[in-house]
Amino acid sequence: MPTSVPLRPVAAPTSLVLLCAALVACAPKVPPVEVAPPPAPSAGLVEVTGMAAKAAPKELLRRVLATAAVGPCYEAALARDPRLYGEVVVRFTALADGRVEGVDVHLSTLGDAAAEACVLDAVRVLPFPGVTTDRLTVVYPFLFTSDATPPEVARALKVRYGLVPTDPGGDSTNPKDETPEGMIYLW
Repeated sequence: MPTSVPLRPVAAPTSLVLLCAALVACAPKVPPVEVAPPPAPSAGLVEVTGMAAKAAPKELLRRVLATAAVGPCYEAALARDPRLYGEVVVRFTALADGRVEGVDVHLSTLGDAAAEACVLDAVRVLPFPGVTTDRLTVVYPFLFTSDATPPEVARALKVRYGLVPTDPGGDSTNPKDETPEGMIYLW
């Protein structure tokens, strides 16, 4: 018959406890996520083309795009690279029945294919009821910055889309003063 030996708790050596505490204290801190808010009604870029471009309700477009669940896309990307920042400009077509088709990345400086795909998926499921009686092509930027983003880079991204003045003491000017026919830029 086997005999049982009572187990006694063994204290961890002090050096092991100190090593664990040091490793926890030195672990890299992931900066808080700051997904740039959608452009305010008077600022930001929504490029609209198509037969119904002139009659497109731009405020409705902005409101619907502001509901896109892109925050988790950036949070997951930050987990892979805590210093990641940039923009993902999405181009898509809103149909008369409110569905979206042809969603693609028009421009990206983010450099994370998985995050870009996630942003596209977030836009793909948005409903655009009553936006158009025709096909409406929209180009919209999502800006992604965190506390680790250099301030001058965050500012440059915001200047690009007219969210802050070009010159800190001056007014923002519209670089798209000569808008092509059938295209609308809102700054």
